[in-house]
Amino acid sequence: MSDSLREQLEVVSQRTALDGLGDYAPAAGGAPTGGEFRQLIGEPILIKIGNATALNGSGTGHATAPTTQWKYAFVQVRKTAVAYGGWSTVTGGHASDAGAEIYAFNGMEDPNGSEVLGIGPTMSSMDTDAYRFWPLPIVAGVVVEARLFQFSVSGSWKQEYWFSLPNGLDGECAE
Repeated sequence: MSDSLREQLEVVSQRTALDGLGDYAPAAGGAPTGGEFRQLIGEPILIKIGNATALNGSGTGHATAPTTQWKYAFVQVRKTAVAYGGWSTVTGGHASDAGAEIYAFNGMEDPNGSEVLGIGPTMSSMDTDAYRFWPLPIVAGVVVEARLFQFSVSGSWKQEYWFSLPNGLDGECAE
């Protein structure tokens, strides 16, 4: 984690403890003891979505169990030109890190399971004798607003970036 991000988290953690906007209870020395939660408060950042990695299902829409949740690689971007395009990576900005298990996640995918999808329909309503549809991951290159969440799991701090964007669908019809 960069020194700048660490300083931001410390300021936010102190503010969160004082203003009641989070459940932050640091242990001695700032080490997590389990159950602590920190959220960066303020403006969301802009990220450009990269490759998606399936978290459930078979990884294909043609299989019995299509994928409905993904984790996303990303980089923080800023606008540097008018209209479409013109997004530049922020030097030293937020980014996914496979080694540290830092990824972006889509809040619209959070309720996705074997039947109900966060975008509304059920899997059974999208799989009939006449047609079959399945959700797709967010396409690489899409720019979204995201927020950083930091929390502890088993005494270790974790970071996740969350955004919200409906997934597309793909499908096929019986001939």
